[in-house]
Amino acid sequence: MRARFCYGFFESSPFAPPHFADHSERVRDFERVAATYFGGASRLTLGVALNELGLVPFSHTRTEIEVARAHNALIATHMACVWQMPSGFDEIADAGLLGPDMVHIHCNTLSDEQWRRLADAGCKCRSRSRPGPTWAWAGRSFRSAPSSAWSRRCPAT
Repeated sequence: MRARFCYGFFESSPFAPPHFADHSERVRDFERVAATYFGGASRLTLGVALNELGLVPFSHTRTEIEVARAHNALIATHMACVWQMPSGFDEIADAGLLGPDMVHIHCNTLSDEQWRRLADAGCKCRSRSRPGPTWAWAGRSFRSAPSSAWSRRCPAT
């Protein structure tokens, strides 16, 4: 059995007082966890869950991606989930931060050009055909969706 521990850079209890005074403290804590528990070969590997794009300054997003890469961590992020909101995709892509170590989750609102950019960067994508936790076991990944153009553009995890 193998597993992945993904360190969340987001505030997990938004209505409680924050555990970290600022973003740099959270980044240092991630580095502590990475150094303490993920130094060698193991069946447990390291990943990160980025802050929701657009809810924090882009400099925080860049730092989260860079520190994750410094520790060879998988990078997971919600991407293009809601039609009425900016996705943050173009900022990440234009900054040259897309890569094969990323899993983009949902991707509902990406344009054809954005899908091409994801695929060209070797990113992975994960989505479901049905929303919500009640459908979690019935959902399909892009890879299993028959005749889906999406599966040819961006490989599923």
